[in-house]
Amino acid sequence: MPTRWTIDLAEDPGDPLHTRYDAVHGIACALLEHPHSDHTATTKPFAARVTPTPGGLAAGPRITLTWLTDPPPAVTIPAALPVGPWRVPVVATGQEIIPYPALEAAPVAYRVRFDVTSPAVFHHHGRDYPLPDPHITYTSLARRYLALRGATGTLTPEQARELAKTVTVRDHDIRTRPFTWHGRVSVGFTGTVTFHIPRDTPHPLAAAFTTLSLFAGLAGLGRGTTHGLGAVTVTR
Repeated sequence: MPTRWTIDLAEDPGDPLHTRYDAVHGIACALLEHPHSDHTATTKPFAARVTPTPGGLAAGPRITLTWLTDPPPAVTIPAALPVGPWRVPVVATGQEIIPYPALEAAPVAYRVRFDVTSPAVFHHHGRDYPLPDPHITYTSLARRYLALRGATGTLTPEQARELAKTVTVRDHDIRTRPFTWHGRVSVGFTGTVTFHIPRDTPHPLAAAFTTLSLFAGLAGLGRGTTHGLGAVTVTR
């Protein structure tokens, strides 16, 4: 089941960490992977994001790492986190478990709002696709959910295919955001998107919509979620 760790830093190490996606990926891999991990796997079992520390409790940012399958790794968070040439003091940490059955049993929602706080980009037909297309968004979420949740979940591939044809965009307020990772510049989108399904949607499909929407809040959207890209806050 998903396990989430938060790491609050005393300060920002050099350039703002929330735009240093390769550095965020390095931190996540150092804490979550072991020597036998498949670093090149197509579907990685974790996600990362960087946000301001809630309530201004620390001058630096909060790093959130979420492990999305079982069993979670044994994570040891050092007193000072190496970030490039810096060692940044850690002022607070937290750990939380979010069971998949809780996502699957959540009250059904017919409309959800995604607040995309770091650039999100999908890979579609061999190209980067920086738009919140509902079919691509929910197909991508379902593919990752099915791979990580496994056969014990309530979502079926048939439901995933049907849902991708059902979801629509109700409204959005997005902008394109260039970002740099792997030594090259790409473009994603940030902002708000509201996804919607009809009120007469059969309950199993509406439940699948709710589950995958909540999953987005843990796993992120699109490519590079292990780098801090595609971070999402979900509101029902």
